[in-house]
Amino acid sequence: MRKRVDPRIARTTKMIMKSLRKLGRERGLNAITIKEITEAAQVNRTTFYYHYRDKNDLIEKTLMEDFEVYLLTPIMACEKINEETLRIIYFAFIKYIETISIYCQGDFSYLHSEFTQKMTDQLIEQLQLILREDNPSSDDYLRFSAVIPSSSIVGLIREWMANDQLEVEQLIDSTTLFK
Repeated sequence: MRKRVDPRIARTTKMIMKSLRKLGRERGLNAITIKEITEAAQVNRTTFYYHYRDKNDLIEKTLMEDFEVYLLTPIMACEKINEETLRIIYFAFIKYIETISIYCQGDFSYLHSEFTQKMTDQLIEQLQLILREDNPSSDDYLRFSAVIPSSSIVGLIREWMANDQLEVEQLIDSTTLFK
């Protein structure tokens, strides 16, 4: 269960993240400064540093928030892991990548291995929760069972990102585990 967040803190972080996304779309994340972010969000630097260590911390938290919105939320609505669930995950992941590419301006260097591992771990955790609903197996077995599709999904998305000639629908159809 998540801890309740003070509405003022939620509003402030939302404004800062919104400013990052807007400025990123305009000039790219590398070109913007904390000063520009705080001015656009109408907060002072002290407030910024209360919430974030630095600009990279803000970027990572923004990417993770978008990951939760565009990927984890649709997965939470799934009841079983089957072909339809995998399609939902694939398309949600693609929506996430397309969304962040707008404010990252195609610079995916922020999706470094440590960050990608956090995303993969959260994906595994969500799939494990779905599996637990129908399966009384041990947590170790369920985790292993969740790792397999998670690794496939993340690998497929990496390939898609590296080769924009691939048609998403055809790629998903050719790699679906449940036929």
